[in-house]
This record gives sequence, structure tokens and C-alpha cells, in this order.
Amino acid sequence: MDKQYWDALASDYKQQVLSVYDNDKHDILASLLDQYIKGDSDVADFGCGIGGGIPLLASRARTVYALDLSDDLLKRAQTRNKAFNNVQYQQCDLVNEYPDIPAVQCIVNVNVLISPDRHIREQLLDAIWHSLRAKGFLILVVPSLETHLWIYHNAFEKQLAKTGHKSNVRRSIKATINRE
Repeated sequence: MDKQYWDALASDYKQQVLSVYDNDKHDILASLLDQYIKGDSDVADFGCGIGGGIPLLASRARTVYALDLSDDLLKRAQTRNKAFNNVQYQQCDLVNEYPDIPAVQCIVNVNVLISPDRHIREQLLDAIWHSLRAKGFLILVVPSLETHLWIYHNAFEKQLAKTGHKSNVRRSIKATINRE
């Protein structure tokens, strides 16, 4: 994981990263949280980013452990969610260390398990299993086609605003897609 990359993204996070919480039109995540989190539950958000899921978690759980690799993202999460006094923030490289939290009833992991590197995915899953209480629940969201389309649409719009040349931008984006 690249801490510097995520720290640098903090100021422009909402423009660069699709928020599953903001785009959950059918409240699927809220419904799952209602099903698996009870008022006396301790939960963790592995890769909380700027804290988009914290209101949903903090309103349902006793304690929320908000974990992220980036100090800058955690600062934004704290600022956005200062109304919730049951949230503990922790900077943690979940690929190289276990978080310093007690085992929790539920872990939420939204668009974090995205690395093409199998070793990184396995290490992250190991940290999850290490931190999950027996018979606990993992709510895992992985990127979808919509996420990729949204990313390329944003890249197109950003480049178009800079250059104003639609055909050049379109060729550039197609080359990026083909390369990836």
C-alpha cells in the first residue's frame, strides 16, 4: 500500500474516489448494518477513508474503530464525524501489521481489497480475520464496473477541462484503459 499516494489524495478525495455510501441508492449497506450490528457491538471500518461510513456505523454500534493507512484521510474523517464520541481513529498499515483493537463483532471493508497483488490481498484478509470475533461478520464491498466507469469519466472530464480537446482526451483515456 502506498501511504504517500493516499495522503496526497486526501484533499481531493471526494472527486477521486467513488463513495459507495453516497451512491447506495437502495440502502443495501444500511440494511446489512441493521442486520449484523446491535447496540452493544464493537465494529471496525478497515480503510475508512474520509469517514463516509462512520455515521452509519457510529449510530448503530457501541464502539467504532476507524482505521486507515493515511493520517491525512483519518484527520478528514475525524473532522467530518466529530459529532460521534464512540469512534476511535487509528493509523494502521493493514498489510504489514495487525490493528491494535480488540476483536470486533463486525468489520466493514469498502473498496479496500482492490490490489492486483495477491500477497497484499491475503495480508489484508489476514488482518481482518485476526480482528474479527468468532462468529463475527465481514461486510465486504469490492469495486464494480460502475466504479471503473466513474473513474474514467472523472479523468475524462478533468483532462477535458484542462485541454478543451475532446478527441485528444478521448484517445488518451482509451490508451490508459487499454494499458490497464
